[in-house]
Amino acid sequence: MYEDENSRISSQLENIANVMKELATINNSFDCRNKENKDDSDDSNNNKTEESIGIESTSMVKKQNENMESNDSESCKSSSLNEKYPTPVSFKEFNDKFLSVYGPTSVFDSITVSKNKNNKELQEIDSLNRNPKILEYVKLFFIWQYPDIHIFIFREAFLLDFFHAKKSSAYCSKELIFSVCAFGSLFSEESEKRLISIEFYEKAKALAFQNYFKPSISLLQTFLLLGLYDIYNGRNDSGWMLSGMAIRIGYSIGLQMNPRECISDKDFDVKGELGTKIRSRIFWGTYLVDHLIGLLLGRPSSLKMNDTTIEETIELPDIDWIHEYSFQGHNDKHNKILRIGDPLRATVGLMDIVENMLKDIFISKDKNFEFYEKLLLVKKYNKEIFEWRRSLIPDLMWNGSDLENIARDPTTLTFKLLYYIVILCLNRPFLTFEVNEVFDDYRQTFHKICSSAINDLTIAIKTTVQVYGFEKSSTLIVYCCVISISVILRTTTDDTGERLKNNSAYKYKLLLFMMTLQKCASIWALSEKAYELIRLKLMHDYNIDIDLELQHFDPSQEINITPGMVPDDIEGMLFGIEENNLQEKLNIVEDNDFVFADIEKMISREDTFGGPPIFMTSDTFNNLESIFSEENIGSLPYEDE
Repeated sequence: MYEDENSRISSQLENIANVMKELATINNSFDCRNKENKDDSDDSNNNKTEESIGIESTSMVKKQNENMESNDSESCKSSSLNEKYPTPVSFKEFNDKFLSVYGPTSVFDSITVSKNKNNKELQEIDSLNRNPKILEYVKLFFIWQYPDIHIFIFREAFLLDFFHAKKSSAYCSKELIFSVCAFGSLFSEESEKRLISIEFYEKAKALAFQNYFKPSISLLQTFLLLGLYDIYNGRNDSGWMLSGMAIRIGYSIGLQMNPRECISDKDFDVKGELGTKIRSRIFWGTYLVDHLIGLLLGRPSSLKMNDTTIEETIELPDIDWIHEYSFQGHNDKHNKILRIGDPLRATVGLMDIVENMLKDIFISKDKNFEFYEKLLLVKKYNKEIFEWRRSLIPDLMWNGSDLENIARDPTTLTFKLLYYIVILCLNRPFLTFEVNEVFDDYRQTFHKICSSAINDLTIAIKTTVQVYGFEKSSTLIVYCCVISISVILRTTTDDTGERLKNNSAYKYKLLLFMMTLQKCASIWALSEKAYELIRLKLMHDYNIDIDLELQHFDPSQEINITPGMVPDDIEGMLFGIEENNLQEKLNIVEDNDFVFADIEKMISREDTFGGPPIFMTSDTFNNLESIFSEENIGSLPYEDE
């Protein structure tokens, strides 16, 4: 039996050898220069400028290496074709087509595709870095969109590879340049230039899919930017898929691994001390975006803390001429040093709380749950988030009264906006529920927490738009406006029209948020969709013509907005909720049905207005048919139809 099996395997290998002879002959006729210049170092293969795919017989690798030491370039022509097993053969790019060879992975080793850039791409990048329009859009991106949540691009490494492109450049590529320009052009003062943003997006996307089989750091960054671009413009599904491809690319190149322990990327530039620190920045920036997208879209994150061995990110040095590509502040004439490491580490800690929060409170296999237990969990996670804020290093701490100054520097505002988004997402679903007064103290506490956050956001957004204009607002400000309006309408359903007429602070907050969405609509389609949804709701439910109201609204008017409570005050309020007698109170309630709450009834997706839906998991739907029903499609107007 074994002899028959051996005979069969030998026959297969002989057939493969014959095929390899023909392929090798074709390859040799194309070019035999791939072995003319043999490097003395062990890493000579990293310097190849042409992509190649080869196969090796594992039994011949050692023998081939020995032959290479003694044979000259004539070995290229012979290629050991008379051997029983095929030797490694490379296939060069020919007429823009690639030759692929497939075989059992247990028989052949795989040869990594070279990620070195060819001369043509280097020339194209060199041309782009001298193009005045490209330079303008790159500057606009790093001035107004960096760091924001785009920390996964390390500006210094990108610019060095952009202006000094080399074959082994790891942090810049054509597709990444076009992706950056797609964002940067949106912040141009000229409307004509903003219109070409979509052209840059399409170019970047086309190039990314041409090169998706060659995973690299710059390709990861490209797909992540493309995914965010779609999400910012209301295309949640495509954004989710593109960002997911970026995460897969990261796993493919081992970005989550510490290079000191496991170097899976072959580029020399990513080895060594500085390379490790740059990879760390890129990974944790990707981690942040992955978890934030999960929160904003109500979907699970992919990157897990337990799966990584990469070290924490640290502050990395600026370069002397970087000031042209950085936010310099309002009327500042000195070079501003941008600090990213500390805020990023703090935000990663916040995202870990978010992951547990979503899992414990919002992702449930049961349609019904014991509602009072959920309230206790909401209380618990409020405490954790406030403890996170209180434990920040002194340079990162803030109070509501500080936000007027903080908002003058968008680079320091980002992670504070993320904090408010998390707080509102946690408490918003539990602001309105029809239950016995037993739980009224919980509801009132959660309402005060949200009101405090909205007051802080009002101060921050008012300052930002006064100093820099609405059109320079980031998408985080857009999300803050959408969620804040959702909370306001949830908690004042019965008297919204009356309060809009008689309560000046209430009116100012609602109109400021709506005007921000209206003005940002020229940049982000997400803002345009949210504005239209809220406008229709205000007109239909409350007979409020928001367009008319905004014509007479002055966002710079003096208004008394009380800064939000500090964490200590809020925690004191949370501790004031009595839990000891909760079960006793439940036992004496005659009708205990209110203890259970229906997710779909308690939280309607219709009032999210394009903001975080919280419940967008498969557990929300009973069956596949309900997903595709016209009713459900209509209830998600901010998704692509």
